[in-house]
Amino acid sequence: MKSSVKLPKKWLGFSLVEVTLAMGIASLGLLTILGLMPQGLEMSRKTGQIVSERHLVEQIIRNLEQTSWNLVTVGDSMKYYDDQGVEMESANELGRTFSAKIEVASTNLRMPGAKTDETALKKVTIKVTSSQQRNFDFSEPNSRNYRTFVQYIAKGR
Repeated sequence: MKSSVKLPKKWLGFSLVEVTLAMGIASLGLLTILGLMPQGLEMSRKTGQIVSERHLVEQIIRNLEQTSWNLVTVGDSMKYYDDQGVEMESANELGRTFSAKIEVASTNLRMPGAKTDETALKKVTIKVTSSQQRNFDFSEPNSRNYRTFVQYIAKGR
């Protein structure tokens, strides 16, 4: 059975105005999404860098905690790492991504219940940068070019 209802020709498609409005709305949405991409990529890069820095700090602290107490000397030292967190011999090696300045200070704090006057805590300050400068200056206070992490390590036995 065939339908005998015929639609007028003006109802069979979209008008030019409707198509133009639809294209304008779609273009606006696409441009908005594309405009947000650089910000998203920059945030992703910064987040990855922060995660890598925190991983390096945890690795340094674990190494210090496992080192004999007498070998953890008061003073500062520099360490260099590649983008995978592998320690490098010097700042001159290719692939160096992170530099870390490790400062160990003796404290006057003693562990609760300690029977001797021996200091049982050492304060470790770690400054990490991703700058490619070979001799990066960590002495700038409140610098945005590096992050500072502070941790106390205790004498094991």
